[in-house]
Amino acid sequence: MADRVVVCVRGGIGRIDKSEAVARAGGRAMVLVNPRRGAVSADFHAVPTVHLAAREGRRLVRWVARHPGTRIRLGRVDASPAPRRAAGWSASGDPRGPVLKPDAIADGDAVLGALPGTSGRSWGVFTGSSAATAHAAGLAALVLGERDLPAAVVRSLVTTSAQPVRGASVLEQGSGALPQRAPTAHLALDVPLRAWRRALRRHDLVDLNTSSVLLQARRPVARRTVTNISGRAEYFSVTARGFTTHRVRVQPLAVRLAPGQSATFTVTATGPSGPGRLDDGELVWLGARGGVTRVPVAITR
Repeated sequence: MADRVVVCVRGGIGRIDKSEAVARAGGRAMVLVNPRRGAVSADFHAVPTVHLAAREGRRLVRWVARHPGTRIRLGRVDASPAPRRAAGWSASGDPRGPVLKPDAIADGDAVLGALPGTSGRSWGVFTGSSAATAHAAGLAALVLGERDLPAAVVRSLVTTSAQPVRGASVLEQGSGALPQRAPTAHLALDVPLRAWRRALRRHDLVDLNTSSVLLQARRPVARRTVTNISGRAEYFSVTARGFTTHRVRVQPLAVRLAPGQSATFTVTATGPSGPGRLDDGELVWLGARGGVTRVPVAITR
């Protein structure tokens, strides 16, 4: 096996264990093929590895059988970032729920990270909510490192700083993918603890001052309150974007807020009633001193 590229069939033992076995035997690289339909995973292997789906794997195995002794040369390829997307296995929100979920999404597919020293490995690739949660927690830590703010304000700043992901509805992404650096917006939607308690006692979260809006036929109007958390007065203006079958009106369209001052705005949706597909978009608040605050809106009928 020395100096060979080894084709391994998935199964029996772990994927990473297979590449470690190839490395111990002196192999240069590995091609891991699925024997049947299944996911193609990104792992931190012991040797350069390509993971193929079942169809492509069968084609490769047939080609190798017809071309024994073929010499392979490994080369470096500069990869370009793939467009961000919502993972197919990521749970979406319920259009019949009391609030819009998720709040936002974060990188959670094939994320490279450090491993504890007791694992025997220094690095690993993670997939799932654990990796995404670490991203969100890191952003919150950056915000708290600059100012001591209530948890609800930190949550608002983090979620409304996200960037929309093309091709995903707000029920799949909320306000979008979380950024890589601390948010710079000066607007926040605060939810005091007493408001949470009152809403939970009444079993009604519709009017809770969350950083998203879920409108339904029986409730086409919602109100939210924004607060200037900066140390200077600032003008803020808002626009409604992305809606296809409904007209979404926001009042007022602009406010001037002193430090710590708040303003309540109303969101009203008009359009076709009855059963139909989800209509969604966002409210985008722009600050005169910079910063963007995105509030996702879903309209369900």
